[in-house]
Amino acid sequence: MCSNHYLGENLETARAARLKEAADEVAQVMTPISGFTPTPTNVIKVDHLEHVAGISNLKYIVQDIHDIFKANYTVVRKRFVDNVCMQATDYHLVSGPETALKLFSPTLVGNLMPGQLEVIAAENSASVQSRKEFCRQIESLPEGRKVSAT
Repeated sequence: MCSNHYLGENLETARAARLKEAADEVAQVMTPISGFTPTPTNVIKVDHLEHVAGISNLKYIVQDIHDIFKANYTVVRKRFVDNVCMQATDYHLVSGPETALKLFSPTLVGNLMPGQLEVIAAENSASVQSRKEFCRQIESLPEGRKVSAT
């Protein structure tokens, strides 16, 4: 059982295409009668519907299994590509032998000089100024309360 909705959509599309192909084989072009439809239209007579749906059980089963395999293949192929991408990303960025997580360790950070740490992890000047202004406002808050209380 597959919970992927694409499997059902692909299967439905394949079955509908097969039915349309069979219907097109027995369709006839209806010529317009004056005063009615201005363009020729494909029409299937009721007697011919038997030829569209009337295939042997064996042929129906073969076609249905083919449609199921084709629909499932599309879903499985996409899932396979997703898995390969996820595994490659995990190996090269997280769990591989030379990933940034393996190279970036507490020992490495502990051995850095303060200037190097500042270059790597420094805030931009706008954030620093903003934080300092906010701290000044917090410090002046008790004084403002005293003034407003009197």
